[in-house]
Amino acid sequence: MPWQSVHSGEHAEGDRRPPQDSGGHARFMQAAAAAAFKRPRERSRKTKPRSWYHESSVEDSQLVEEMPAELEGRVLQQRAHRQQVSTHAQDAAREDKQRARLARRTTRGEQQPKHHDGRADADGPDWHACSKSDRTARNAPKKSAARSAPLTRSRPKAVVEPVWDESLDACIDGDAAAIADPIASAELDGDTLPLTFELLSYYRDLRSERDFDDAMTLVDACRVSEEEQARTRWEIEARTREVAELQGELGALRAELARERKRRFDAVAENDELKLRELQDRRKICELLDLPDADADDPHDTEIRLHDNKRRRVRRHVASRSIASAQEMQLRLSALKAQLKGQQDIFDVSLSELERERRARAEEEKLRQKGDATRIQEQQKEIARLREFYRENTRELLRMRGDARRIERESCEREAQLQNSIACLTRKLALERDHSAKAEQALQKRKYRQNDALVEKLQRELKQCQEALRQHKDSTDVPADIVKKRSDRLEKELKAHLATVRSQRQLELEGMGSDMTQLCRQLKSLERLILRYGPLEDHEMLIYSTAVDIKSKADLISKEVKQALARQP
Repeated sequence: MPWQSVHSGEHAEGDRRPPQDSGGHARFMQAAAAAAFKRPRERSRKTKPRSWYHESSVEDSQLVEEMPAELEGRVLQQRAHRQQVSTHAQDAAREDKQRARLARRTTRGEQQPKHHDGRADADGPDWHACSKSDRTARNAPKKSAARSAPLTRSRPKAVVEPVWDESLDACIDGDAAAIADPIASAELDGDTLPLTFELLSYYRDLRSERDFDDAMTLVDACRVSEEEQARTRWEIEARTREVAELQGELGALRAELARERKRRFDAVAENDELKLRELQDRRKICELLDLPDADADDPHDTEIRLHDNKRRRVRRHVASRSIASAQEMQLRLSALKAQLKGQQDIFDVSLSELERERRARAEEEKLRQKGDATRIQEQQKEIARLREFYRENTRELLRMRGDARRIERESCEREAQLQNSIACLTRKLALERDHSAKAEQALQKRKYRQNDALVEKLQRELKQCQEALRQHKDSTDVPADIVKKRSDRLEKELKAHLATVRSQRQLELEGMGSDMTQLCRQLKSLERLILRYGPLEDHEMLIYSTAVDIKSKADLISKEVKQALARQP
């Protein structure tokens, strides 16, 4: 058949066909990735020593640490997408297994029909009555089916079916050993395992958390010391304000004490004046009391005595006045001396207090100047430190701006390169589509020619059989009823054989159509995945070209199958 010649090269390379179920896309993609990445990984492990892995791991860790936030977000998005794809693939594989198990149970319960020669039908029950999924499930590899129907496509015995779990990340990163045999990969030495972005990001996050905790501990310690220092400074300022208030109150008390002393001196002076006035009044009273009484009966005597008394009184008055003035002056002098002594004592006390206050003010001023000088030095040091800090931050900011501009420029260049590569790949895809269309037309023409040749061959064989039958009938003169029985038997055998051939061919065409449809879907999904995960490398380009060729061949074969099904009566 033509489709055998088309697919003969595929089965010669180890028969890596995908399973004929509706959910085998994930397993086929894993098998293709494992087959593509297996040999280069083995060669790299044979040629490179163990120390190379340490160097590569260190370089990877440095690259990951220097990776910007955008790339980190992109890696996280890819990881989430891979996990989502893995969950979908696991669900699809689980549904596939359940569907195949159910199909096997239904197949076991059915009874196989018998041929006219007594052997069981290799194709099972009526394929037209079964659904498409049942026919796909019954297309399993069997020895009897392979012997009776040599054109039936069976699944290979050894198909790489890695388990779809967390090893999908290793499949994307190129670790084919972890996909093909997860148990053996778990038993590998830790020094030979390459680092992944997930592992590096995990340890980087762990290290950043530890550094953040240490920094927060130091900040808390500095905050405690700063709080204690602020509390002490606040207490000192409060004590200083209290001392200033007490000093103000002390000054007010001193001023009030000085006013009280002044009032006391005024009272003492007034008391002295009152004492002097009292002495004067007493002297006047004594003078008035010393005057004799006048005689009313003898006016002459009275006049004589009056003159005598006047003379005597004048002398007495002059003497008493001089004595009183002397006593008054002595009292006044003693009062003034007492006042001067009190004022001298007060002035001495006030001078001593003022001197003590001056010394205290001088000491306070000295301490204040010393504290101000210390604070000025600290502020100058802080200003110098802040200037250096701002200078370093400005330098770092300029460097980061330069790095950001460089990264932006590199990203623009990379984007331009990707756009150019996309345009080139689009042109190549258009060329490949044209080539596939031409190849499809050529294959269709060849298919038509082969079908015409097969029909002519069958017609010639039929004519030869009819001629041989006629010759045999002429050579052997047998009765008409025997000939009729033989002809009926031969006709029944030919019809049964023709029906068997037609059913086998129709089933093969339908199975091949379903295989090609499934293969096209898997190739499209594989192409999208390959184009999604970054620029293509050499082995990836090989896989991509192989996938494109298989896709074109599958399209051709599916079209041929559809046309053949449409031409059948």
